[in-house]
Amino acid sequence: MSQLLTDGDKGLGEYIKILVSDDARQFSQLTQARALCWIHEGRHYHKLTPFLKSHQLAVENFVTEFWNYYERLKLYRSHPTPTEKSNLSQEFDCLFSQRSTYQALSERIALTKQKKQQLLLALDFPEVPLDNNEAERTLREYVIKRKISNGTRTIEGTRAWEVFLSLVDTCRKNGVNFYRYVLDRITQTFDLPALATLIFNSTLFTSPNQPFIINSSAQTAIAL
Repeated sequence: MSQLLTDGDKGLGEYIKILVSDDARQFSQLTQARALCWIHEGRHYHKLTPFLKSHQLAVENFVTEFWNYYERLKLYRSHPTPTEKSNLSQEFDCLFSQRSTYQALSERIALTKQKKQQLLLALDFPEVPLDNNEAERTLREYVIKRKISNGTRTIEGTRAWEVFLSLVDTCRKNGVNFYRYVLDRITQTFDLPALATLIFNSTLFTSPNQPFIINSSAQTAIAL
């Protein structure tokens, strides 16, 4: 997996090497490396609806094993070691090679196994998050506003929402007062630096493998 981060196609750009997302296909070829969200992967198992009691128990037991393994990965990110890296890789193969009398569970397990490279990118790069929750939290404000006002009425209104909510969140993450920033631009005094400048400067002090997190439902992106 470490060979993924070599010179070549820049995808989303020179500063974006790793994309963290759910398994939506539109993000599969955008960057040199892609990590999948474990939370989204786990939801596939929670959506299974077995009828027989034995099948229900099989799903319950596997889901417990799934999240126990996820907790192991979280600990590894805090204290990565070559030994634990090897153990986790082998245990992934064992966990997702299981077969069940419940066919739907077996098929779902096999699908997860095919995503090993993306789900275990953190073994090579512990700085990579195991989920895209940061993008999900960023999207929450937009979703709440949409529910309260029942959405927008025009394309222009939708664009205005997206622009200003994006500005609010970008200002918040860069320690900029949103009101002061908007006032500075409206009055054209330009006492405050452009947000693009702040973001660019922040990349100068981050790892070249700093992950980029995206939410597919509204394509909300966060550069950590």
